[in-house]
Amino acid sequence: YSPERIIVKGLALKIPQQSWCAIVGSSGCGKTTLINLILRLYDPLQGEVLIDGIDLRKLDLVSYRRRISIATQEPMLFDLSLRDNIAYGLTHILLQEIEEAARTAQLDEFVSKLPQGYDTPIGENAVRLSQGLKQRVALARAIIRNPDILILDEATSSLDSSTEAKIFQRLRLLRQGKSTIIVSHRLFAIKDADCIYLLGADSRIEKGTCAQLSEESSSFRELFRNQ
Repeated sequence: YSPERIIVKGLALKIPQQSWCAIVGSSGCGKTTLINLILRLYDPLQGEVLIDGIDLRKLDLVSYRRRISIATQEPMLFDLSLRDNIAYGLTHILLQEIEEAARTAQLDEFVSKLPQGYDTPIGENAVRLSQGLKQRVALARAIIRNPDILILDEATSSLDSSTEAKIFQRLRLLRQGKSTIIVSHRLFAIKDADCIYLLGADSRIEKGTCAQLSEESSSFRELFRNQ
C-alpha cells in the first residue's frame, strides 16, 4: 500500500455487533484490505476504523488483537503435533478443549484414525495434511480462542459442501452473541449470513441478505451465477 495507489476510497460500512456478516466481491475490490484494516495491520490514510465507537488507534493493540481470531485460505502451520498446532500460543489448554474445537472444525473423525491421535506430528509445512485438513486445523486454532470477533477469510475454500455445512452449523450455535465475519467466493458459505456487504468498483457497497441481493443486485447474481 502507498499513498500513490489508493485501494479503497470513500468506503463506509458498519458491521453489527454479534452478527454473522459476510464480505463478498470480485478479486481486487478491497476485501483483503478491509480485513487488514480491521486487524489494524494498516491504518487508513484518511478516516477511521472504530470498534464499539472507539478509534482502533486509541486502543492497546495487543489487548485488541487478543479479542480477534482469523483463519485464512493458506494457513500457517508448524512442524509440531496436531495438538500443538491447534493450541499454538496458548497455555493451560485442556485436551477436552482441543477436542471440542476439533469437533467444530470437523477434524475429530480424521484424528480418531491416527495411531497417535492429537500427538501426531504433521511435518514441515504440514506436508502430511491435505489442503482441506490444513484449513480445518487452522479453523480449530481460531475457534479454541473463543474470540469476540472471528474472521474467516476463504477459510473453508478447500472443503466439500457437506463438511462446510456441518462446520457452519456448529459455529452458529457456538458463537451466539459473538461477531463473525466471513470473506468468501462461495455462495454456500455466506447464504445464511445476517448481512452481506458486496464491495464493488470505486468502493461502492450493496448490502442485504442473500435473498435480497439475489433479487435486487445484478452484480451479486453475476458474482455467483455459476453456483
